[in-house]
Amino acid sequence: MNSIKVRISVALIALLLIISLPANGANKLIYLDNKGETLAQKWDSAISKAGSMGLKEYWVAWGFTRLMHKNNMITSCHSSSSRTFASILTGKDGENVMIDDDINIKDYTIRIKNDSKKKDKGPKVQRKVIVLFKLSDNGNLEKVMYGNEESSFCMDDQPVVWLGMIENQKSFDFLKKKYSSSQDIKQRKQIMSAIANHDLKKEIIPFLKDKYENETNIKIRETAVFWLGIQDDPDTIEYLEGIAYSDESHKVREEAVFAIYLGECDESINSLLKIAKSNGDQKVREIAIFWLGQKAEKKSLDLLGDIVENEGNVQLAKEAVFAISQHEGSNSIDKLFKIAKTHKSREVRKSAIFWLSQIDDDRVVDFLEEIIDAD
Repeated sequence: MNSIKVRISVALIALLLIISLPANGANKLIYLDNKGETLAQKWDSAISKAGSMGLKEYWVAWGFTRLMHKNNMITSCHSSSSRTFASILTGKDGENVMIDDDINIKDYTIRIKNDSKKKDKGPKVQRKVIVLFKLSDNGNLEKVMYGNEESSFCMDDQPVVWLGMIENQKSFDFLKKKYSSSQDIKQRKQIMSAIANHDLKKEIIPFLKDKYENETNIKIRETAVFWLGIQDDPDTIEYLEGIAYSDESHKVREEAVFAIYLGECDESINSLLKIAKSNGDQKVREIAIFWLGQKAEKKSLDLLGDIVENEGNVQLAKEAVFAISQHEGSNSIDKLFKIAKTHKSREVRKSAIFWLSQIDDDRVVDFLEEIIDAD
């Protein structure tokens, strides 16, 4: 009888343990309600709390708000198997944002940019952005992530110490100190990216310029250049244009061209055209032509047409033909028809015909039949 009672007691204890554990794929949320503390004090309290609970690995997280398009998204997570932070906060599973496993943040930014051509980005509204630091049991930093609360986060099942919503300025100032204290290049890039997503353009731009000009690591400098483009500031576009012409690193010059493309102001298109026409590095010119082709505006299409007609370098003219083919609608097809019929270079005409053949349009079929019959 006693052995039966022991077995029943053990079974009940095991059942209680199972019930108390988070559900599969869930992250235990630990609220730290220290309202009178600064963010630095909350950070220290979170580490102390995690230590008292015996946590080996955990996340410290807080949020801030920023103005951004309703249908756009910020994320640094590259996994398709994780939960949204909103579902962690509410304890309810929601629809996760699915991201390809092999995608990187630049590719994902391009995808957002290209998707914005096809769907309404929505009005600008205040949205929550979450910052997460993964720490070990000795308080050492392992990883930094950021993103909208609706995006997914690669957090495995580690618990999250939630510090609450923090004012933009306080979050920005704290992250700047974390950036300065870190010696790990990858972590510094991650922290810089989190900093750049605050709603403090007048402070972020000088910060990023300082890192571009004074850091020696090329990865850090590239990251600073990338986020300068995201700020979408006319004066910053001019600054990036200077980098595209003068930086000693070819990779940084290319990154500057991409950063210019990310800008949505008129100066962005004008700058890309200038680089495409006059930069001393042909590869940089080719990249400028490519990104000019990704701009949806009619103005960029007309500028590409001018490059094709007036560029003496056949390879660059062919790059412009490809860029024209990336535009949707009849205007781009008409330009390709004209190039295929009248351009002085046979190679450029062949390029126009090739890219026309990739377009599903009845007019293109008729045009190609006409070309074949003429031969």
